[in-house]
Amino acid sequence: MHPVNWRDPNFAAPPPEYVAPFYSREAELHHSINSIGEVQNPGNSSWVEIADLIKEVILIVFALPIGIIYIIFLGLSVLFEFIYNTLSEPLGSLWDWLFVDEIPESFHNDPTLSQHVCPITLNPIRYPVRDRNHPEHVYEKRAILQWLENNRRSPLTREPMTPNDLVPHVELQNQIEARLAVLRRNNPPASQAQQPIPRE
Repeated sequence: MHPVNWRDPNFAAPPPEYVAPFYSREAELHHSINSIGEVQNPGNSSWVEIADLIKEVILIVFALPIGIIYIIFLGLSVLFEFIYNTLSEPLGSLWDWLFVDEIPESFHNDPTLSQHVCPITLNPIRYPVRDRNHPEHVYEKRAILQWLENNRRSPLTREPMTPNDLVPHVELQNQIEARLAVLRRNNPPASQAQQPIPRE
């Protein structure tokens, strides 16, 4: 084997017997690495593609419907809140006007009921509410609500007043209900009073 020296004119092209063993081993090593990569890389890439596909499927199957449901829920909550804030007061007033009855005129002179007269209607109160700021001031619910639609002041004190200042007078309501039950039991409607008593 000839020694290699950079001063040797044949340095750029070493003798074959010196270079061939090294290049043959390097080529064999690269060939083995490439062969292993050719065998392993296709399998690895296919598994990576399958894993990415599974992730995308999971995202579509689970995350997307959850996001849609969440958006729908937010939209419905906003819609219901808008409907409640917009229609609660008109619907409540309509309910009161349609279904809240009054004390029959024949009961207006009753000693118990005549003690509590609405300052607006001047009739016995059927559904009492009182001013939060002045608990001694009691009104007929429907009458005071109608008053506050056009007047934002108390009819007695002339102070600022809103429907939020009204609270139910539960104790008085119970007294009225009990007294009306007694009066209705002792004074049946005329249609029932005129029916003949069946003979035995």
